[in-house]
Amino acid sequence: MEQFYCLSVVLNILAGLILVYGMDLTKKNTELDVADNTQDTEDFSKDESQRKLIPGIRLPKNLSGLNSKGLRLVAGIATAGIGLIKFFCSYRSIPVLGDLIPSIVGMAGGVSILIEYYAANVTDEDFELSDNLQAIFIIPRKYIGVACLAAALLHFLFPRAIFL
Repeated sequence: MEQFYCLSVVLNILAGLILVYGMDLTKKNTELDVADNTQDTEDFSKDESQRKLIPGIRLPKNLSGLNSKGLRLVAGIATAGIGLIKFFCSYRSIPVLGDLIPSIVGMAGGVSILIEYYAANVTDEDFELSDNLQAIFIIPRKYIGVACLAAALLHFLFPRAIFL
């Protein structure tokens, strides 16, 4: 279905941008409350290496929208859900294999965003993510984000290719 194809591409792009350029909410030492947008937007770009992740491309200083907890919750649920749906319903191709890479990457990106959201909003002070979850979804979050962006671009350019 064309609707799920479009949602898969758009949500993989959104998840990729959040994971690559958004703040890591699992770090407890951040003093920035991302739900409060009253702070100056210059605070989001204090770390200059965060803005130059891709050589030659500088991001705008105001990326506070990617750090919104509400956006992350909605994007995480939607990306993981559409990834799961796309795993079984492909766009004019072989079921399961037709959209394998975008669906798996979408599910991984959505789960990574949801784990970050949960870790940032848990009220238990003794809560700590397991080492397995951190090793799979949190530590390589930028790689998952780049995979989401690459899968979305390839999926957009080659809609009927097997595995894409």
